[in-house]
Amino acid sequence: MRIKNDNIPNKSFGVSEPDQGYRAFAESGVFENEISLSFNMSADFMELRFFQEWLDYIVKPNSRHIEYYDNYIGSLEIINKDRNQQKALQTNFSDVYPKTIAELTLEAGQASDVISLEVTMAYRDYEQSWYEHDSTNVNSQPVKVYATKTVD
Repeated sequence: MRIKNDNIPNKSFGVSEPDQGYRAFAESGVFENEISLSFNMSADFMELRFFQEWLDYIVKPNSRHIEYYDNYIGSLEIINKDRNQQKALQTNFSDVYPKTIAELTLEAGQASDVISLEVTMAYRDYEQSWYEHDSTNVNSQPVKVYATKTVD
């Protein structure tokens, strides 16, 4: 699927109460564990169908039975490219599942109008890789990898 907009995950950390020397210390990582994505919808609404069926698999519409976590999680790879269409940043999410599909407004308009589908995904961890390019190396490799893990 082609993502129109995505967000780089939020990162922050908890801070202790100031001690007698008025110093506060970093205590632990705090991660939102959500990412909002905007997809360009195809003419057959395939993207909407995909996410609605995934949500219906997680929570059965008629019985409200909730599927086991390990059965509904997936993975997500987002590749951001530079102006030359070369890979610049790659983010891999693990234990991903859709949390919310935003309301979709359908309007009569131009045939060329693109409808956007907004989806909020929950995830457990992510890893990012940055790429540098040189003209002699067609297959660029990541130069830096950053990973974050949530604590159970």
